[in-house]
Amino acid sequence: MRIKTLFFTAVIMSTAAAVFAQDTKITPYASIRYFMGAYYQSKDFRDYGVTPGTERGNDKLDFANSLLNTSRLGARFQKGDVSGEVQVRTNPGHSGAVTTALAYGRYKAPFGLEITAGQMEAPWSYANANEAWDNSGDGIGSSKYQRNPQVMISFKGFYVDFLRTPKAAATGANGYHDSMHINRSVHMPFTAVGYEFKSDRADVGIGAAGYKYTVKEVGTGENGGANIKGTDQDAWTYIGYLHGQIKLGAPYIKFNATYQKSPHLLGMPSMVHFNSATSGTARRPGLGSGVANATDAYFEGFVELGFKTGLGTLSANVAYIVNLDEADEGRMGIGLNFAMPIVSGFKVTPAVLYIDEMKDRNGDKQGFDLLAGVKLQYDL
Repeated sequence: MRIKTLFFTAVIMSTAAAVFAQDTKITPYASIRYFMGAYYQSKDFRDYGVTPGTERGNDKLDFANSLLNTSRLGARFQKGDVSGEVQVRTNPGHSGAVTTALAYGRYKAPFGLEITAGQMEAPWSYANANEAWDNSGDGIGSSKYQRNPQVMISFKGFYVDFLRTPKAAATGANGYHDSMHINRSVHMPFTAVGYEFKSDRADVGIGAAGYKYTVKEVGTGENGGANIKGTDQDAWTYIGYLHGQIKLGAPYIKFNATYQKSPHLLGMPSMVHFNSATSGTARRPGLGSGVANATDAYFEGFVELGFKTGLGTLSANVAYIVNLDEADEGRMGIGLNFAMPIVSGFKVTPAVLYIDEMKDRNGDKQGFDLLAGVKLQYDL
């Protein structure tokens, strides 16, 4: 099914290119990325109990053999002052389905004003220890970019971006219901403001995004059901971000850093995996006691140092993520890879990634993950 979908997508794009070729410049592209290797996990997060110092289960070894979700097929087009891009990607997490990653248009208006609308990468990037070794697949200075439907208005590097408000998690702990469709009111659009500096040697961006919302306190009703008590709790969810890429000839540096408050409400699901072991009542990030003032906050940082040689590009990176409300809870990934071009369009990248799960919120030392193998990349 996956191959058929990709085939028909390619046929449609080729047909569209032939039809509009006379008036529009169309540049198709594709990148197929496949990984083979081994994955060792000293302890799974489900091995931990809620009582401090307790654990269950053993280590495990598995083999990775999959098409990476950074594989993509797309086309860029331009006709006068109008440009755009359409891109589909594989999604191994959903039975190998092919999903629309990008679909946007951009109009370069007079006086340097640009108006962009559609689904595209959000203006921030954030670290992801699980994907750091393949970070070159997305954006500048990052291992992961978030894709949102949005409308961005920009002028000489400054921008205001109106994004679709992400759907919230279903039911939060500590007596607060946080469902987008039932009992959560959003009082302002999900908005980002920032500045992006670009030159031949550097690309650096800084900004912030967020929105305000309220939830109602939920108690226990008849027969154990939920009962709305009617107490409104105001809260903000937001992210501050800085990212960039600086080229120094053969050497280069990529980096990003974010501060996030209630990241699951920003559509950033990587943070909810920190619930590996809880003390007392389980907590969902963003719904701690006192919704308005005690929501979970995270810091993420990512740095990659690389050096281009005649044989390829050697790079080392570190991704660090910590829950600031639970100082002992965090994770750090260290990656090393060497991208070697074999022929034009074909690249082989041996890679190793070590992830230290650090401590859980009980203060118990968690395990580590080790991923080693080789990535095969075909760029067309």
